[in-house]
Amino acid sequence: NNNDQQEAREKTRIVVDHTGTEIEIPEQIDRVVISSILPLPSVYCYFNGSADGLIGIHPSSMAAAENSYLTTVYPEISEADTSFVANGEINIEQLMALKPDVVFYSAANTDEREMYDNAGIKAIGFSTTMADFNCIETFAGWIDLLGQIYGESDKANEMINYGRNVEASVLEKTRTLNDDEKPR
Repeated sequence: NNNDQQEAREKTRIVVDHTGTEIEIPEQIDRVVISSILPLPSVYCYFNGSADGLIGIHPSSMAAAENSYLTTVYPEISEADTSFVANGEINIEQLMALKPDVVFYSAANTDEREMYDNAGIKAIGFSTTMADFNCIETFAGWIDLLGQIYGESDKANEMINYGRNVEASVLEKTRTLNDDEKPR
C-alpha cells in the first residue's frame, strides 16, 4: 500500500561505490539513469531480471542494446530515455527532469561526479579498471555493488560465484590445448 511505499522511500542505506565514496541512497529505488558509456545496462538487466526502472541510458548504450540480443530479451529497455545526452555531453537539466532516484556513472569520470554532487543527485560510480581489467572480476565488482544498492547481497554472491565457476570450467577444459587446437 501507499504507506509502505512512502516508508520505503524514506528509509535509506549507505553504499560505498568504486570511487570509495559513501553515498546515502533510498532503500527503494524505482528510477535509475545509467549516464556513461558502460556495458552496465545489460548487467543491470541481468541482475534485476528486467529493464524495469531503467529510465535513462546513454545513446551509445542504446545503440549497443539495439544491435545485440538485449532488446529481444528485455524489450522494455527500448523505452529508456536517451535525450539527456547530446553531442556526447550530459544536459543536467534534462537528466534532472527524469527525476532519477540514482545515477550510475563511470567512476573514472570525476567531472561528471562533480556535476551530480552540485545538482544534488545521488550518483554511484562503477569502475572499469578494477582487477587489472579482468572482465570476470570487474563483472563481480559491478554485481557486488548492485547487491549493495538493492540490498540483495545473497543474490549478488550467487551470480558472482556462477561467473567464477564458468571461468574456472572453461580454463580447465582449455588449459591443455595448444594454439592450433584453439578456435580462431
